[in-house]
Amino acid sequence: MRQKERLMNHRSAHPVQPWDPLDLPDAQEIYLEPTTGFPSDLSHMALWELQVLHSRLCRQLNRDHLHRVGGPHPVTMARYCKVVFALDARAGVLGSVPPARP
Repeated sequence: MRQKERLMNHRSAHPVQPWDPLDLPDAQEIYLEPTTGFPSDLSHMALWELQVLHSRLCRQLNRDHLHRVGGPHPVTMARYCKVVFALDARAGVLGSVPPARP
């Protein structure tokens, strides 16, 4: 059941259980697992596509920090750096360092 429905059906006698984002039917589109495909060339992507990719990677990093011992997966971290570099290049940010290869 989605969080909104849980909150709307809330009765004081029945406390709402903590909301789990993985309970959503489209949870796989929120995160970008290290095993999920990743574009090899980011320079041809539209800005909104890069922003969506960045959002999914940020959510994956948050999940990795919470659930992986030792921090985020190296593949996720490398992908995040590539996307940030691509976004910085589009914004004309000087001094951006190219990402290291995993």
